[in-house]
Amino acid sequence: MFRQKSSLVLGLALVVICFFTIAGVVSCASELSSPAPAAFHIAGLAISPVELEPGGEVTISAEVTNTGDIEGSYTAELKIDGVIEATKEITLAGGASQLLSFSVSRDTPGTYKVTWDELAGEFVVAEPLPLEPVVRTVTWTDAAITQLLVGPFPGAEAHFLPDNKVQLKYYFVFTFDCGVTDGKLWLGDMPSLVVQYLSARIGEYTSYRDSKLFLTALPPWFDPTKEIAPDVTHLPTLESIETREGEAVITYRWP
Repeated sequence: MFRQKSSLVLGLALVVICFFTIAGVVSCASELSSPAPAAFHIAGLAISPVELEPGGEVTISAEVTNTGDIEGSYTAELKIDGVIEATKEITLAGGASQLLSFSVSRDTPGTYKVTWDELAGEFVVAEPLPLEPVVRTVTWTDAAITQLLVGPFPGAEAHFLPDNKVQLKYYFVFTFDCGVTDGKLWLGDMPSLVVQYLSARIGEYTSYRDSKLFLTALPPWFDPTKEIAPDVTHLPTLESIETREGEAVITYRWP
């Protein structure tokens, strides 16, 4: 009788142990088979170039990985100096990765802080480099300078004569001669008003001495390769000037 009860108790115990063992295995299997939700990891922040000139473009990139099992969407939020610069949304399958990039441009020199989720970096916009002046040489004949200075003279009829002389009839009232010799403009007898106009025509950088009109400087917008006036002996960027028979050779730095 005692042996029968012991066998019964032992059998029931084995049944209970098997039940809980099977239940645990089923539960673990259920947990292992349940897919993990989408989760995103950002790594490898790259900024190129890290230094650029004003107006240049910098590329900011990082790799986005979906560490979960289920497809999901991720919104990237790029900040420059704490302010949202741009956003992008991508959709990734579980376990997939994608390189995501932004393009940024700045005109003002300075250092700019970059943040993207937990990642951080910076790029620098450098001060613009000064323009290097270029040495140029231009040769102007006396005839070309005469045409430039005297040709479009309002209120006057211009008659070009031999030996590079010009006869101007001003408003049909009076006539005077002028011309350019060895790179210098000479003027015949004429009213001071006309002299002042010729000075203004060249620019506000002239002087009038001994019946000759001299250019003393060039305004900043004036490119001698397009327009030139005689005797630029006071030009700040002048390298040299050679006046010879019938022409003037000017070597200068520009800008």
